[in-house]
Amino acid sequence: MKRKCLAVGIILLFLGTSIIPIVGSVSIEKEQSVMPKSCFDGIILNGTMGENGWYISDVTVTFVGGNYTYFRIDGGNWIVYTGPFVISTDGIHLIEATYDFEHIYNITIKIDRTPPICNLIAKRVGFFKWQFFVNASDETSGINRVEFYIDCRLIGVDTRLPYEIIWSYNFMTWLRLFILINLMGQWWCGLEVIAIDNAGNTPINPS
Repeated sequence: MKRKCLAVGIILLFLGTSIIPIVGSVSIEKEQSVMPKSCFDGIILNGTMGENGWYISDVTVTFVGGNYTYFRIDGGNWIVYTGPFVISTDGIHLIEATYDFEHIYNITIKIDRTPPICNLIAKRVGFFKWQFFVNASDETSGINRVEFYIDCRLIGVDTRLPYEIIWSYNFMTWLRLFILINLMGQWWCGLEVIAIDNAGNTPINPS
């Protein structure tokens, strides 16, 4: 029932400002400068696809059909292909393959396995009114959006810096949350913030 998130802010609505911290190659000399083709036939990519063309796991690359003898990653040394290989580093990777160094094919693989991080600041800005500000960052694919929840209900989404919303409520809402959180111990009814990167990663609840 609980959403994956890095920041779970339990804001007691009668408090003031709070800050919650949210967590073997073979050298080939016979290389020619040719215009690579945008397509890359005869290759299988095996990994978990996230959003916007990003993989959120290691990616296993397999050449099929015997079309390619050599390959290289990110402009490195040419390597003799002997079987499937794994790319596990976050980032955008260029895979090039060839059988004669006159016809070079390429494909781009985007990997982001790391959840975003964020810090939450909650501040009272009026009577029955709070401002929630989130400093979120993601080094690889970037932040796509930040979602704000109160009592497990979505109260706002922000897709641009600064990530913030202003939440207004009434006395009955305050009373209900006060009872649920402070008297009944249902802390998950407080404020929950979820930062989501462009690959679809969401932070894991801290233990």
